[in-house]
Amino acid sequence: MTELVAKSISHIFSPIIAWPIFLVIVLQHQPIQVWVPVLVFEFAIPLLLLPVFMKLKLVSDIEITNVKERRLFFIVLIISHMIATFLLWYYGDATAGGLRFLGLILEIVGTVITFFWKISAHLAANSFVIAVVMVLFGWQWWPLLLILPVVAWARVVRKKHTVAQTIAGGVLPFVIVMAYEYLSH
Repeated sequence: MTELVAKSISHIFSPIIAWPIFLVIVLQHQPIQVWVPVLVFEFAIPLLLLPVFMKLKLVSDIEITNVKERRLFFIVLIISHMIATFLLWYYGDATAGGLRFLGLILEIVGTVITFFWKISAHLAANSFVIAVVMVLFGWQWWPLLLILPVVAWARVVRKKHTVAQTIAGGVLPFVIVMAYEYLSH
């Protein structure tokens, strides 16, 4: 039963779910002509990428559990997301572009860390979304932070990460977002 609950939590709070929530927040005030090209590079290409990588046996499972398999996948993902960030910054507004740029920094730093150590992408994605929500909409959204230990518990129970890897995944996005917030004011 514990394993089933942990697996369900992992799926509900997957980066594949968290990232679209972030994009809805970022894109909500952008014109439709910005949405379409950004979504192609944010979703269409990445969603097609995973099945292709699985078919070519470059990754062995949908969660890309093997740290060595993450490297190439994350690099290709970052390239696609760089294009989306540029489009959003160029055609959207400065706030949307800046927030997406923070996401790109998180992806790059997380990928570099992955070359040496496996960091939790589940925690990183959810922590990033929560940090952005708190910065944009106020600290009254702090109860969202309660999601993070639940997701960390699920990842540790499923033996996908150590406690340290989940803590790192949860803290890194907050450091990036709060550093940006501090430096920009």
